Amino acid sequence: MESKASSVSVFRVEELDCATEENDLRSALGGLEHVAGLEFDLVARRVTVRHTFETTEPIAAAIREAGMRPRLIIPVVGAPAAGDRRLPRATIVTAVVAGVLAIGSEGLVIAGLDESSAPVIAMAVAAIALGGRETLRKGWQALTARRLTMNLLMSVASIGAMLIGQWPEAAVVIWLFGVAELIEA
Repeated sequence: MESKASSVSVFRVEELDCATEENDLRSALGGLEHVAGLEFDLVARRVTVRHTFETTEPIAAAIREAGMRPRLIIPVVGAPAAGDRRLPRATIVTAVVAGVLAIGSEGLVIAGLDESSAPVIAMAVAAIALGGRETLRKGWQALTARRLTMNLLMSVASIGAMLIGQWPEAAVVIWLFGVAELIEA
């Protein structure tokens, strides 16, 4: 009996940035008959799949079923080269700006402005839009997939804080969670 040649395919998955998504992909891909191995790079948001499929479509379909968007980078036979494990500069700048805005909104309240004043709300919303976009998006995906994840819990906490008028707290909570995700990655 002739065995199929083993291939290595590398996918970039934007949603892959913490252990929760890694576990979701391990469950989705690990159960496929022709998958021989998986390697994850959370910083680069990549999954390397060793497999014996004729095409990469079954792998991409399984990733999409897990609620993520795969983009094939390397459909090669053999091992891929090691990638750069540093965070992109834009990611760091976005996190810093979001932090300045979140902490700035708290500073305005400490300085005497009301938590529901326009400047405080504007800074908090900007911080949430920059620093919490991924968390909120992943929280929505978890909600629609009926999965309880940290992203969903943090989204609920942040939205709840906004609903009761605690705008700076909402911004700081979601920004700190985003920083924790970057550190974990």
